[in-house]
Amino acid sequence: MESTGVYWIPLYEILESRGFEVYLVNARHIKNVSGRKSDVLDCQWIQQLHTYGLLQPSFRPPEQICAIRSLVRHRDMLIKYRSAHIQHMQKALTVMNVRLTNVLSDITGVTGMKIIRSIVSGERNPEVLASYRHGKGVPLILETPAEAKVRLGKGEKHGRKKEAIVTTVYTIAARPRTPAEVVASYFKGEKPTTQLPKPQNKQIWATLDGKDTALWRLSRQVDLRKGEHIQHKVALCDGCEALQSRIAAQFSDFTLILDFIHANEYLWKVANRLLGETNDQRFEWMAQRTLQMLSGETQQIIRDFHQLAQEPKTTKVQREQLIQTANYFERNRPYMDYPTYLVNGWPIASGVIEGACRHFVKDRCELSGMRWHQTGAENLLHLRAVAENGDWDAYHEFRRQQRHLRLYGFPFHNPQTLETLVINSPPLTPDPVLSDDPSHYHQLPLVA
Repeated sequence: MESTGVYWIPLYEILESRGFEVYLVNARHIKNVSGRKSDVLDCQWIQQLHTYGLLQPSFRPPEQICAIRSLVRHRDMLIKYRSAHIQHMQKALTVMNVRLTNVLSDITGVTGMKIIRSIVSGERNPEVLASYRHGKGVPLILETPAEAKVRLGKGEKHGRKKEAIVTTVYTIAARPRTPAEVVASYFKGEKPTTQLPKPQNKQIWATLDGKDTALWRLSRQVDLRKGEHIQHKVALCDGCEALQSRIAAQFSDFTLILDFIHANEYLWKVANRLLGETNDQRFEWMAQRTLQMLSGETQQIIRDFHQLAQEPKTTKVQREQLIQTANYFERNRPYMDYPTYLVNGWPIASGVIEGACRHFVKDRCELSGMRWHQTGAENLLHLRAVAENGDWDAYHEFRRQQRHLRLYGFPFHNPQTLETLVINSPPLTPDPVLSDDPSHYHQLPLVA
């Protein structure tokens, strides 16, 4: 039979199930003679060619393989339709001046779908819409469990995540350097000729109670360090507007600096869009743009990105990334005076915070299968901060004193622990002498 469209499939399966050896022939392999334009004459012509042995059957996999192939092809078609529908959603949101794509990487995720459904339901309050965010953080157990479902939807989880705010305060000696030295160290791995200064008296803290609580405690630590030995005060943070505004209000005498690593990540996104993630030319492009940014030419980078976004050959995805990065740099330009920071020897990257976020929070609280109550996670973060800051023994001494005061109503006058008293007490008997005489054993001290 001739394979035309999908009409042959039912007949082919019926004949094959009855034990016939069916030849499925490609229509392009059959040369029709003039005048044979009806289905009957075509069938006779195919039969005649088959009797001469001039036809080859097309490959038809077994029934089980055909069923799996149909499912795979149907899935691929649904994915293509899904992509088109997501683009329709993005276009509709843009027409309504709702730029979710500027703040969400996937509008069909948990956060995006909650915001969209809320907008469709009539919600217009931006604070309410922003409260639906479901980002990275410590996975928490819901205090009020949601209604049980047979199967969770895409992106849905049994819990939610809570952002942990990590702060640190330390003193460090100034080290002036040039933009070229930073680029050489960052991209080429060149080690500095002089020894780098290290942070001194570092204090780390993390909390789940929000930015205000974290900054309030940070201000108390800052007050303890004030003195004539402090020459400059700088505050490093990422590009979060809410955090920047709070820092500016709480630490008005500090110079706010945008973390160089966060700004550089936006340049990497542009490089990947323009050149591709496997193109080795990205590194040369990144080194040039990074040197430009550290040299104080951020405004020129913004103009270049806007100009590239207007070029006809620029794709839609590239244009969106160029505009997003240009807007990010424009908003944070007051905090990107890197030439001044480098001349003064100030730090421009918050490596202390990034390292703490990884080993202090993520490696302990975000492992596979972990779920926390907020109170338990908060106490754990506090204990890890005490241990990380080297205050473990002092904390337990304070805890013992407070427990004694709570149980007995008066302070513990002897702060020494039982172990310290035993170690420091004079020996009751002389050093024992090894002997085979069992009578000497009673002189040995009793060890519990």
